[in-house]
Amino acid sequence: MWKWIIGIIVLLGVMLLGGTWALYEFGPGKKMVERMRGREEGIKVRLDAVRRGELVRVVSAPGRIEPDSSVEITAQVSARIIALPFKEGRSVAAGDVVVRLDAEELMAALEAQRASAKADEARLEGSRAALAQSKRERDRVRQLHESDVRSIAEMEVAEAGH
Repeated sequence: MWKWIIGIIVLLGVMLLGGTWALYEFGPGKKMVERMRGREEGIKVRLDAVRRGELVRVVSAPGRIEPDSSVEITAQVSARIIALPFKEGRSVAAGDVVVRLDAEELMAALEAQRASAKADEARLEGSRAALAQSKRERDRVRQLHESDVRSIAEMEVAEAGH
């Protein structure tokens, strides 16, 4: 049993020494040892003779540049853009054309709406003609009722149809 305990202790010792050597040779161990010994590389500084001059300091910082005012441009119609006369960042005045759209699809939609309007007008004229016919029929039934040729029921049906 003692042989096993001593064997495990020796094995652990060998592993500890091997791990320490590997860390020193292949990892950050060399830099750590150099820092402990005081042989660390310092910051490189450039020296120059004293003279009058301008001192310049450059600072860079991440961020975004925001404009004083920005405008969202949205379209009331959807179409293919064929021209953008202004470059980004340039000023525009009221009435300037900012974008030109392809009008082919819009013109086709306009013609379809015009055709639909004409069809609605034709239906309206048909309804007006039917109304005039219904009024004439009612007047005729009323006259016939007054001369006792038609009944009150027929006259009520004619007036309900009006």
